[in-house]
Amino acid sequence: MTLLDMYLESFASVTRHDACERFEGIYDAKLLRTFLPLSEAWLRSQIKILPVSRVWPRNEIDNKVTHDLLPRLTRLRVLSLFNYSNVAELPDSMGKLKHLRYLNLSATSIKRLPEVVSTAYHLQTLILENCKELVELPDSVGHLKHLLYASLKGSKIKMLPESMSTLYNLQTLVLEDCRHLVRLPHSIGNLKRLRYVTLKGTAIKKLPASMGGLCNLQTLILRSCKDLIELPDDMGRLINLSHLDIEGTKLSKMPQHMGKLTKLQNLSDFFLGKDTGSSIQELGKLKHLQGGLNIWNLQNVGTAPDALQDNVKGMKHLKTLNLMWDGDPNDSGHVRHVLDKLEPDVNMEYLYIYGYGGTRFSDWVGDSSFSRIVSMELSRCKYCTSLPPLGQLGSLKELMVRGFEGLAIVGREFYGSCTSVRKPFASLESLTLSMMPEWREWISDQGRQAFPCLQKLCISGCPYLRKVLSNHRLPSLTTLEIEGCRQLVTSFPRCPIIDEIKLDDGFRHLLLRRLPSGMHSLEVDRCYSTDSIPKEMEQIGCFLTTLEEIEMENCDSLKCFEMLLFPRLKILRISKCSNLEFICEHEGPLEDLTSLHSLKIWECPKLVSFPKGGLPASCLTELQLFDCADLKSLPEHMNSLLPSLEDLRLFLLPKLEVFPEGGLPFKLKSLYIEDCSKLIAARMQWSLQSLPSLSKFTVGVDENVESFPEEMLLPSTLASLEIWSLKTLKSLNYSGLQHLTSLEQLTITDCPNLQSMPGEGLPSSLSSIEIWRCPLLDQRCQQGRGEDWLKITRIPNLHINGYKIHQP
Repeated sequence: MTLLDMYLESFASVTRHDACERFEGIYDAKLLRTFLPLSEAWLRSQIKILPVSRVWPRNEIDNKVTHDLLPRLTRLRVLSLFNYSNVAELPDSMGKLKHLRYLNLSATSIKRLPEVVSTAYHLQTLILENCKELVELPDSVGHLKHLLYASLKGSKIKMLPESMSTLYNLQTLVLEDCRHLVRLPHSIGNLKRLRYVTLKGTAIKKLPASMGGLCNLQTLILRSCKDLIELPDDMGRLINLSHLDIEGTKLSKMPQHMGKLTKLQNLSDFFLGKDTGSSIQELGKLKHLQGGLNIWNLQNVGTAPDALQDNVKGMKHLKTLNLMWDGDPNDSGHVRHVLDKLEPDVNMEYLYIYGYGGTRFSDWVGDSSFSRIVSMELSRCKYCTSLPPLGQLGSLKELMVRGFEGLAIVGREFYGSCTSVRKPFASLESLTLSMMPEWREWISDQGRQAFPCLQKLCISGCPYLRKVLSNHRLPSLTTLEIEGCRQLVTSFPRCPIIDEIKLDDGFRHLLLRRLPSGMHSLEVDRCYSTDSIPKEMEQIGCFLTTLEEIEMENCDSLKCFEMLLFPRLKILRISKCSNLEFICEHEGPLEDLTSLHSLKIWECPKLVSFPKGGLPASCLTELQLFDCADLKSLPEHMNSLLPSLEDLRLFLLPKLEVFPEGGLPFKLKSLYIEDCSKLIAARMQWSLQSLPSLSKFTVGVDENVESFPEEMLLPSTLASLEIWSLKTLKSLNYSGLQHLTSLEQLTITDCPNLQSMPGEGLPSSLSSIEIWRCPLLDQRCQQGRGEDWLKITRIPNLHINGYKIHQP
């Protein structure tokens, strides 16, 4: 049997903690060198499949283990109490562990490192990560002269004792996410062997001046130190530093002589001070930088001749470069010269330029020699009146252009004039253009087939834009998003495989999506001119014949919806179109709308009627009409022209009086009538007895019904009957219920005057009754004592006001 098997077997009966008895076998193991808990994560890594039903114990340990057993193991070199949350202190007897090399108390509840730990003179690794109660270390920690690695990650410690400056062998110090840590020991510079320090996410405001003496330091991580405002003046003495991460700090300048850090390979940010700190020439000396670099405050670059030398071109391993200016320039020519001298190596892959104040870009921006650039963003370059020739960048896949306030026309210069580039933007897949208040036109580069791979195009915040690549074909475009471009109405590129189009400018919202069938759905909201929609769609390459679903809402200009324009339409929803009067304003018989399956019209107060002669939709299965105040009639000849109709819902139709001649379709299964006062008043003319498939009926919201249902009003096929909000209803008519031999579900809601169940009883087929907010009926149906209790006691599923009544 393996050790793992024995461990799993020991968990046959699960307990909340590791009891002392579990360790009886090692009480006399005086030569034991390692004590490590086998965590659940470790066990899962050792076996491929664990039973789902296995329950793991909580990570707690018996106090006898820490107070009695562990002090006996005097030869221990490795001790971990990781994740034993009930460990809040260590006994003084732990001082007997003189040979300890590794101590891990992570995720325990320890509040203060015991003084006794300082007697473990041979300790090399001390890990106190995520000790949420730990707020300080004792001064005696300075006695751990052999300590190489210390981590207090995620603890609540506020400061380190000065005695830590005597840990001359310390090589790694991890203080990440110590969010309460505000300062380091002043003499930390004494730790000459320190190689790695992370203060990520701490509250440090200033580093000790002595840190410049850490001559062997290789990695310093200060990321997300949101209160850090400056670095030590003599950072230039850290001659072995290779990694400096200062992203997310409040630094505004770099210390003097940063150029001496010639071994620096990773530098997240470089901040240029106004008149102090390292200049951009110092940055130019760091030739071994790689990865990404953010250069901030480029407006502070001086005008001296030596300030305008090539600064980053020699950094051949740099892949990402972000160039950032802040504020308006005093001399746009000088800004242009600064950008000239910031030309990177041609191996650059990601370029970001923010706040550039020149009127034109440098010639290197967009030069075809930068063949490896895959992503670029130009943002808030508000004085530029033209775009650089970015079409020449053969590998460019993602491009974002934002905040060009002076740009009026995107012309042929955008595509470039390099003769070797046959198709401008040959690799571009995503293009975003936004916040350009003066942009009016985007001219296509006719004949050169630009953007052959473009998949997503987003344009926003361009209120005067009128033309976008008019008649240009984008063969790969699947997503088009246009927001805040009110003037852009009918000029779009052609997109033969478009999957999604979104137009939203405050006056209209249009969303076109490709369905799994390959056809499209269209949502239109707040559209001030529906007449232009067909033309817009056809220009894009999406023809009306491809639409299967249409939803139109708040389109006040819509007076008539011509369904014949959409021969494949399956689902149509129209709502809140205040001027809609007709569906298919067409003289003579209509062609059969064979694809239409669902029609819903909501809150269209001026809708008067359906086409004369009826609505020939042989596959229509669902029809809903809601809050159409002027509608006087349903489609004619419903029984013959809508033979597949199964679900009919009529809400708030005050002028609707009768069903059409010939009655309702025979296949109707569900009928819902609500707040249709005239129609309900004429209910004896409904002829529901002729509907052999009707199984569900709901009637509600009326103030003139005192007794319901009348004899022979409802068909015997009915399985579910719902009555709600009939405010004057006083009685249920037994003669109208007795023949409902298929009725299983009866629901009665908000009928305050309903006094009782029928005296003769209810249909024997009933298996479920729900009663909601019917106070008189509630009283009569009280279990055991209500006057109607015996009428309903046999019903297996009985609910009153949401509570299930349990039968005796």
